[in-house]
Amino acid sequence: MSVHETAAVPDSRADEVAALLVGAVDLHCHSGPAAMPRVLDHHEAMMDCAAAGFRALLYKDHYYLGAPHAVILEKLFPDTGVRLFSGLVLNNANGGINPHAVDHAASIGAKIIWMPTVSAENHIAQLTGQGKTFPKTKRKMLDPHPAQRPRCQRRDIGCGQGVPGHHRRGQYHPRRRPPSRPRVASAV
Repeated sequence: MSVHETAAVPDSRADEVAALLVGAVDLHCHSGPAAMPRVLDHHEAMMDCAAAGFRALLYKDHYYLGAPHAVILEKLFPDTGVRLFSGLVLNNANGGINPHAVDHAASIGAKIIWMPTVSAENHIAQLTGQGKTFPKTKRKMLDPHPAQRPRCQRRDIGCGQGVPGHHRRGQYHPRRRPPSRPRVASAV
């Protein structure tokens, strides 16, 4: 193989990958601002997606509802061709398992509700070295909280299990609530 032929192989692969990204939807983007350092902010993530020809991007943050950022950025940069979405993670910082938070998030544009991640029982146990690591746990993953599923279905939004894939820390424990928050009662 000549030098020119070897140089053509990576370009061919890069072109193939670039073509696959056109029209893609990123369903799990951790951009900033965030409580922890992020490589890029929401605007930079949107511009990267636009440059690659993505159709849509879904922002996720463990500590706040990202839907308002998505709405504002879409209005500020309408010519990118990238639809922006976000949702709400039902961690303690967002009120935990809280039907009112789900309704509020859906009413302002959330497209998915995730069950707790950093507030999950096993994630908290992990901090002290007592938690199980996925997928080694023998405990069955619990279904989404029954109070949330109908709310998500009525609003036509997704209801996720927290953090998917290799990032999952463990199960949500339905009796675990932030010690200082009263239990929220609501008819579903």
